[in-house]
Amino acid sequence: MIVILCGKSGAGKDRIMKDFIKRVAATPIVSYTTRPMREGEKNHREYHFVTKDAFKDLLSANKFSEVREYHTLVGGNPDVWSYGSPIVNPRSRLYVTILDMQGTQEYIDFYGKDNCFVVYVNVSDDERE
Repeated sequence: MIVILCGKSGAGKDRIMKDFIKRVAATPIVSYTTRPMREGEKNHREYHFVTKDAFKDLLSANKFSEVREYHTLVGGNPDVWSYGSPIVNPRSRLYVTILDMQGTQEYIDFYGKDNCFVVYVNVSDDERE
């Protein structure tokens, strides 16, 4: 089974996921990304940080269940950061991940609704601030 946490930014999804992993021994699904690592992040913990070429190779080999791109500016220059979720076997163990609504729908389409348990974290805008 895959537990999917979704909701607005700042709703506490990361905290819920960390607590869930500790209490239930769920396995986090660690996505791949081409974006630069940020301070405090660790490779293979927050993301698998890969080059754009390595990401394209994984994509060509059909290693992702969902993929998304974000267009951004880095030092005033346009760039594209890619993200991809690795394929897992939802019947082998309990997994947990954080996705936006589009990614949630892609997971349901890929794995089937019987293998996905969606939790929408609904927090007021005042509380998120």
